[in-house]
Amino acid sequence: DIGVTGVQTCALPIFMLATYCLGEDDPRAAELFARVLVANDVREARLGLALARLRLNEPDAAAAALGSALARHVLDNAADTASIAGRVRHATGAPGWCGITEAGQLRIEPAGKAALVLDGRTLAAARLPRDWRSARWLEVMRDGRHLLGSPIDIAAICRTEGCVATRDGGLEGWAWHPGDPVADPVLTIRALAGGRELTL
Repeated sequence: DIGVTGVQTCALPIFMLATYCLGEDDPRAAELFARVLVANDVREARLGLALARLRLNEPDAAAAALGSALARHVLDNAADTASIAGRVRHATGAPGWCGITEAGQLRIEPAGKAALVLDGRTLAAARLPRDWRSARWLEVMRDGRHLLGSPIDIAAICRTEGCVATRDGGLEGWAWHPGDPVADPVLTIRALAGGRELTL
């Protein structure tokens, strides 16, 4: 069951048709999910593409789509993600898969020892430091091999997108984290002349 968080309105019908085609017309589903991803970096479309490629017996293409979903987005609806990731891992012989949860915790499957390197710095424990959001990359490896989802693109997960405009003497706009859509962005508004500052 693939959700629709973050799909632009114009791409929503394509996404919904792709979801409908899964299991019925997998080549068409893969084509449609790929079309959605041209302009929308959406976790659900990447997971749908991974599932379609897996059903088409294209494990390497499935691993690439899944790896992008895990590397650029927080884990959501972990049961579905875990199911797809487990199937891709089995099909490719990958040493495991990894991702960052909405709570900011590192998940590694199957559980066990893994080497973690955060922006070139080796971590002693299998948990993220407090300042992990300011890092760029997290590599997660076993026996010298990257897990599916590694390296995790922390900058992509934490990025903020939005726009602002003036209207009737005020400001209006929107902002969100495409890699973590349920997280509220923290915005700071500063006066051009300096002095006043407002954080929302």
